[in-house]
Amino acid sequence: MFQKSGAQALRYDLSRIETLCARLDNPQSHFPSVHVAGTNGKGSSSHMLASVFQASGYRVGLYTSPHLKTFRERIRIGGEMIREEEVVSWVERLIPGIEDLHPSFFEVTVALAFAYFREKEVDLAVIETGLGGRLDSTNILRPLVSLITNIGWDHQAILGDTLEKIAREKAGIIKPGVPCVLSETQEELLPVFEELAQNQVATLYQADKNYSVTSRMEVKEEVWDVYAGEVKVVSRLKSDVPGEYQRKNVVGVWQCLDILQERGFPTSLESRKKGLENIRAMTGLRGRWQMVSQNPYVVCDIAHNATGVRQIIRQLSRLEFDRLYLILGFSKDKDLDEILNLFPTDAFYYFCSFDSPRTVSQNKLLVWAKENNRTHRYFFSVDEAFAVAKRNSSREDLILITGSAYLLAEFSGF
Repeated sequence: MFQKSGAQALRYDLSRIETLCARLDNPQSHFPSVHVAGTNGKGSSSHMLASVFQASGYRVGLYTSPHLKTFRERIRIGGEMIREEEVVSWVERLIPGIEDLHPSFFEVTVALAFAYFREKEVDLAVIETGLGGRLDSTNILRPLVSLITNIGWDHQAILGDTLEKIAREKAGIIKPGVPCVLSETQEELLPVFEELAQNQVATLYQADKNYSVTSRMEVKEEVWDVYAGEVKVVSRLKSDVPGEYQRKNVVGVWQCLDILQERGFPTSLESRKKGLENIRAMTGLRGRWQMVSQNPYVVCDIAHNATGVRQIIRQLSRLEFDRLYLILGFSKDKDLDEILNLFPTDAFYYFCSFDSPRTVSQNKLLVWAKENNRTHRYFFSVDEAFAVAKRNSSREDLILITGSAYLLAEFSGF
């Protein structure tokens, strides 16, 4: 699995997933879908879309990755995780293909999800890519609309060593005649998407040119207003997945909802607001600026690259607290210098590892902390680090646990 082995766990072509799904009578062709890619925000956007459609009364399948606590989180219908016995049943049915084709863990999971959604006759499925887009196993879909959230530095060894190369991989989900939405216009990369969309005769939408979301704090509560051009369409939206950075995701989602409205999946303003206010409640989304306790304020976020960390740093700047305790763990393929230099210098750095060969080495973290004069300690588990941070903190402090989804997966308080 990618969590354990990194790039060597990937089977980076579509031949096996195509064959595996063909043996299942191509279930991906039997339900309408939305396909979501991007460096940051694709998981949140996928859950937002699913939540709005659930609030509108549709039977919605949702496929995302990675999971935090249980494999079943990856495959949901109506917010409910696939049952254990259904996972077992589908794996048993897939065993001949597994033994014959030797697919990756991710390929088996994608085939299982597609077959499950077909069997349960979902009205619509929201499918998040795993890595990249062009050669991602989910890319055998022909969706109603494709959504690309943004492009940033992540998985360069696999996707390419320039943002343009990464953009081309993500843009690989653009299909002939299928509209594609960009949540965030990055002017230097726009020609890449325009070229590939033109090649596929696909309409390209720049959502942030058509919509905007403002954010403000009202008595420690985040409030959003949604605008279509200069016209306010939704007032005082209070999402259960807060984060000023989520505004970029909302505009892409809103554009997709408008396109899908024209393609037979109408959603009212009331259901859109209800869905966006109840994302966690509707879909079970976790790990996006998630407060797990107060006094001290404890937040978990799966930010794992520089783009994601910049977003949570901006969110931190909107809060009032005394001292900041950072509980951090990273995968070894990340640019640690770039990421760590984004955090405040006066915070308490509690580095820790997680149970994977991919966890960054203790020595690398300690060398960085000493060279950069950071107050720091090292722990061999996130729970141990949290226990010490909780003991040392006061009611007015903030504890932030971030750096990797795999770190949060091992946090027992989450």
